[in-house]
Amino acid sequence: MVLTSFRESFALKRRRTEKGKKEREKEKNEGRNGERGREGKERRREGGRKKGRRQRERRKGRKEKGKEGRKEGGRGKKE
Repeated sequence: MVLTSFRESFALKRRRTEKGKKEREKEKNEGRNGERGREGKERRREGGRKKGRRQRERRKGRKEKGKEGRKEGGRGKKE
């Protein structure tokens, strides 16, 4: 076995399993947007970002305090 640096070994492995830039790019995008690619992205855009539980609870607390503009909770209406 030929000794190569750690980084080189990765480079060699990558070259061996070369797929072509476009194909790799497509795979990366699929992973980012769920199985359905673009559909997943569109669904996310519709639903908006779901925030975590801690933030929801914090917002509930603000609501009880009756701070103006927060009573409805969430971001302001988009128009």
